[in-house]
Amino acid sequence: NKGFNKENIIVNKAACQMISHLGKIPLFIYFFNVEYIAQYDILLPLIVAVFIGTNFGKKILGFIPEPIFKKLFKLALTLIAIRLIIGNMQLF
Repeated sequence: NKGFNKENIIVNKAACQMISHLGKIPLFIYFFNVEYIAQYDILLPLIVAVFIGTNFGKKILGFIPEPIFKKLFKLALTLIAIRLIIGNMQLF
């Protein structure tokens, strides 16, 4: 992690998410009969929100110092992991 700057971290996370989401599309179509074209009224605002969020994130990234970014990033991932663990514990 010491070799990565904040831009590298963001790029790697974005690439991993893109690959996993693109991999889900054919699975959802095949197993769950999801019709993405028919869901355009839901997907279009989400696509616009992603575009706006990405541009906003790029603008504020320059203002966040590297050490603070890394701490916030680790904190966010930890909180997400805790939420996933606690959420899955309720299933048992």
